[in-house]
Amino acid sequence: EFTAQANDADSGKVTLGGTRGTGAWTVNLAAERFDLPFAAKLKLTDFSANGQLSPDRLAISGFKGWLHNGEFGGSATLTWQGNWKLGGKISATRASAAAVAPGWFKDGVFDAQGEVVGVAAKIQELLPRAQVQAQVTMSRGVLAGVDFDRLLQGQGQGEQFAFESLKANLLYDAGRIEASEIRLTAGELVATGAVSIAADQSARGRAAVEVKSARLSARLSIGGTAAAPRYQR
Repeated sequence: EFTAQANDADSGKVTLGGTRGTGAWTVNLAAERFDLPFAAKLKLTDFSANGQLSPDRLAISGFKGWLHNGEFGGSATLTWQGNWKLGGKISATRASAAAVAPGWFKDGVFDAQGEVVGVAAKIQELLPRAQVQAQVTMSRGVLAGVDFDRLLQGQGQGEQFAFESLKANLLYDAGRIEASEIRLTAGELVATGAVSIAADQSARGRAAVEVKSARLSARLSIGGTAAAPRYQR
């Protein structure tokens, strides 16, 4: 059994402990700040993790930490027999959408459930090749830089738009983000679409907005950048 502590400029106070068992070590880690290296790096605070280390794998049974006022957690397994393989589950609860994507949201919190997978011949190639897939939901929020009501009436892009629900599927792959099967509702208004953000942060997408009762509809193209998206009818 062992316990070690250190203070680091990046991670703050770090505590690592372990207990030797039959064929494996039970390990636990706590850090004031921790970069969780799941493809897109997550800079968590008040981080903790526990798991088991054996000759052929590291199995993290649970980890959690805080980011953008929301709790992030999950589990993961890393194996190294033959190729390096990473698999895990991640979740987010009530994280600030405006902090994660300020170009797209002015207000609102989101929940997410997802998985991370990766395979590589060399450990240094594993994380850059890992993919994260997640389902994201929001109960209420405010979009930034667009007003769907104004767009439907041909009055320009507008500045913000309050909605009642939003859900989407997200894919992170090699610095590229894809949001598909997006569905947003606000009263009788329904907007659907998809958006992709390239590794250079350029944005491209499409959306269809409709209010059936008023017989209003519009098809939009989305461009610009992740920091400053543009919507055009």
